[in-house]
Amino acid sequence: MLGLESSDPTPAHASSPTATPTPEAPPTSSTSASAPPTTTTTTPPTPPTPPTPPLPSSEALLAEAKAAGGDRGRIEAVIAKLDVRLAATTSADDQFLRAQLLDRLQRREEALAAAVATLALDSAHTGAHALAGLLAADLGREELALEHWTAAAHATPPDPGSAYNAGQYLQNHGRNEDALAMWKIAAAANPDDFDAVKKIVQAYNALGRYEEAELAKQDAKRIFAASTRPEVKRQNELVIEQLVVEGKSVMITETLAPEGDLYSHWTAILYGPDGKTRELTVQLESSAYGRETGVPFVIGINHGERHTTLGVTYSELPAYAEWRKFAVVKLASVISGR
Repeated sequence: MLGLESSDPTPAHASSPTATPTPEAPPTSSTSASAPPTTTTTTPPTPPTPPTPPLPSSEALLAEAKAAGGDRGRIEAVIAKLDVRLAATTSADDQFLRAQLLDRLQRREEALAAAVATLALDSAHTGAHALAGLLAADLGREELALEHWTAAAHATPPDPGSAYNAGQYLQNHGRNEDALAMWKIAAAANPDDFDAVKKIVQAYNALGRYEEAELAKQDAKRIFAASTRPEVKRQNELVIEQLVVEGKSVMITETLAPEGDLYSHWTAILYGPDGKTRELTVQLESSAYGRETGVPFVIGINHGERHTTLGVTYSELPAYAEWRKFAVVKLASVISGR
């Protein structure tokens, strides 16, 4: 047998004859106990955490943004969803959509920041550069606008709208050679862009490259003749040059499709303070009578309500450079009072 053994084993039921049995205590009931009963507190189980809803896809948010139209509430709801998505994952396209929606709400500072954030993720994002240029221009930051427009113009493929805008800024600052380069990009991207071709004509004339301006003008006339767009047809008087005479801004126009017996082939225009009223013009006029009598072109002046025909006539259309020189001298003399 394993374990320790005793030498005098005691029977299991042996007892001493003098031992007095201990009386058994009566059972204690719950009603007679002096201590209060123990209360057991049960903690309810923790409910399971609901699963995180999946992030909306970029495609779904784009579709929702398109469907929102101009509804500010719906646009803001899409922006809120984009914020959630962008907090979880970086996406240049999502950030760009956010910039576009903020712009739609006219929150331009935030929209510009979102466009810049897009470019931090994708420096070659043409749309973000184009939008950033527009926003910066609206906010009066013209140099920043030019930087973004130039980047979009030199993208592959180029953004013609940005190239056009960059050219306009450069022209406004007298940088006609650089402006010409930008407008050539715009026209190359869309050969039927009437406005871009018109600007090429202006740049060549500003640079004194009149023969090249004339070639570009033929493109403008081709587009004008073929176009059915109202915004093109309204430009029958094509602005072919913008210049400054005696500190005043002057535009020179050319009539593309003469109508009626009397028309002006070229007109140098000085507008009044409202920018609409023609305060002073020098024009190369043509009338049916003059054409019949062998004097098809004469120079006239309109100063306020008064019209004067000068004694300068041409038997055929003069070179633009020749007429321009005369017109500028005449404008300068009237403006200065000489």
